Order: sequence, then C-alpha cells, then structure tokens
Amino acid sequence: GYCSGSNYIGVHIRRGDKETEDAPIDLGHYVNAITFAAQKAGVTKVFVASDSYDTILDVTQKLSDKSLSVVSSPLSTGRQGHNQTTFNSQWRSKVGQETMALLIELNILARAV
Repeated sequence: GYCSGSNYIGVHIRRGDKETEDAPIDLGHYVNAITFAAQKAGVTKVFVASDSYDTILDVTQKLSDKSLSVVSSPLSTGRQGHNQTTFNSQWRSKVGQETMALLIELNILARAV
C-alpha cells in the first residue's frame, strides 16, 4: 500500500470550488501543522490528499527541507480542484471512478496515526 509498513499522519487539503465559499487557507499553515503533528507523533511520513495535484506538489516542495516524506495517491495526478457542477455533469463511469478514488484516499487517511 501507499503507507504500509510504517506509521504516518494524513492531511486532506481542499481547493477547487471550496475557494468560492471562503478564502483558501495558506499552505504555510498546513506545513506548520503537518510538521508539528509529525513531530508529536514521531513519524516521518505524511499522506497528502487533495482535489488539486498542484497543491500536493506545493506541499511536497515546502516539506522537503523538514525531513518528512510525502506520499500521495497516483489517482491525484491531474486533479485541478473539485467543482460539484462539473462533477454532476460527467458520465456515470467517470463519477464512479472519482468517487472510488475519494473512498480509497479516505480509507488511507482513516488509518493514519
């Protein structure tokens, strides 16, 4: 599995249409919280889930000097942020694939320390 064999912390960073509801939380706040939680839990691995692949790449870069290993799902590649209207208008098979990807990531997040 993505994080098998070791303890890890997990974080989900929502972007996409959430940003129309409220100002996005600065990634620096996430980096600080992730660093604190990892130190407190005594882990060096972080599973990052997001509806924005660019956000995963940015967090990975910002954590690179913190001695933390960032893992994400290959299912995240290419995501550009969730938009519910667009999601609802997709073919059922695509909706099913995206829903399954979300459930897999939720499962991984639920197993974090």
